[in-house]
Amino acid sequence: MRRLALALAVLTALPLTAATAAPAPEPVTTWVVERISPAATQGLVVRGWSGAHIHDYAFAAVASATVGKDGRFASAEGALFFGVTTESGVVVRSPAGGFRCDGLPSGGTSCTEGLAGGGIAFAVSWTKPTFNRVLVVIRGTGRSMDLGRDASPGWRVRRWAGTTRVVAAADLTSADGPLGTGAAAFNDARSAGGPDGSIAIGHPPCRTLGYGTAGTGAVLLTGDATDVVSTCPADMYPPAAASPGGTEWRLTGAGAGVSDVPARLVVVGMPARKA
Repeated sequence: MRRLALALAVLTALPLTAATAAPAPEPVTTWVVERISPAATQGLVVRGWSGAHIHDYAFAAVASATVGKDGRFASAEGALFFGVTTESGVVVRSPAGGFRCDGLPSGGTSCTEGLAGGGIAFAVSWTKPTFNRVLVVIRGTGRSMDLGRDASPGWRVRRWAGTTRVVAAADLTSADGPLGTGAAAFNDARSAGGPDGSIAIGHPPCRTLGYGTAGTGAVLLTGDATDVVSTCPADMYPPAAASPGGTEWRLTGAGAGVSDVPARLVVVGMPARKA
């Protein structure tokens, strides 16, 4: 049984100024945490943060994965997928540093705070990890991630060399709310996974983490041999799966409620294999 603890905190925006122009969209950065010692089985912590400009958004998507001896993905499980949109009329210059929650919560619980502004922070811990990779995708300004103040022995962090694709939602119905909120009547999000394998992480339109029971619905993630079903508000972790080869990932379903970012599907592809 997976023992997973996660802490999320929306950070206080530091300097806020009147917006004069919409900035260019922020890029997405992907990291991989790799097990480099077979003795690294007694715990792992990853954390990160980023900020968001006016009319833009930040998110973090994290999944654990296993890469087999053949160098291909064998399995994956979702750990978190959450974000924040900015308030209208302000711009965040940089995210705050540090968490507002008092350390990581006990296993199986979460800590969230929502504050005015546009920054995110997260921490995820596993007490006895059985996988050998963690993929961390972050969008926003000042993107950063690490293994915490005390680096977990037996693991290392590096930038991911493969592709990352983000499929935005086309199901937003709220014209007055911030970008990414008021999602309803979701139907479909899809992306190719790449010829050498990939993992996919879904984000239901009825996302409830950080909002209590702010939505209902169900989605189906397909593309692997086993389909993954996720429901709101019952499931805390996002749907995720791995494919060792080429596939098309699809997230289908319906839901209504608060949506903290417009992204619905993130696909992380393996680097091209050498001939």
